[in-house]
Amino acid sequence: SRIAAFAEMAGRIFLKSLCSARLALGLVVLVIAFSVAGVLLPQAGNATPQMIEQWRDIHPSVDALAAPLGLYNAFHSWGFLAVLMALALNTLTCTVRYGAQNRHMLRETPGTRSRWAGFVILHGSLALLITGGFVSGATRQSGKFILIEGQTFEEGSRNYEWLAQGPLRPRHGGFSSVSLERVAVEYRQDRVVAV
Repeated sequence: SRIAAFAEMAGRIFLKSLCSARLALGLVVLVIAFSVAGVLLPQAGNATPQMIEQWRDIHPSVDALAAPLGLYNAFHSWGFLAVLMALALNTLTCTVRYGAQNRHMLRETPGTRSRWAGFVILHGSLALLITGGFVSGATRQSGKFILIEGQTFEEGSRNYEWLAQGPLRPRHGGFSSVSLERVAVEYRQDRVVAV
């Protein structure tokens, strides 16, 4: 049937595109671009919201591009996470395709078998690491809170001074608390140590 033939042809084209070295190179360039933005722009989780707003006011032309792309939370933005997942899929499909197309190498010399196994293990590991980066970026949380002696902090997004969360981080609160009962100051060889 024509529909089945079209679906098979579309699947082959999609697989060929997904296994493309050019696609991998383009995705790596995008990862680098997000990484540069993550280093150069103030990031939620490392800078206070006031610092980010001040930076945005000083650099409105950069902000016009950075804000819509989520670059003030670059490593947790949907754009960065989508690029990571596309790179992981690209690496994994290339690895599976190469492994399947070159499995005849397993019957050849030990050096050829080692090269095949090395390729598959290396690229499979890269796909796993990239996937781990996605999971970390999507579910990570970092924030800041201040406690004074005798105070208790109850977890909840409103209780942090500032908070950065990945887009897939479960929103919850009130499940844990931190208490600061007593602060003792100790002096050691020209250093102050708070315990």
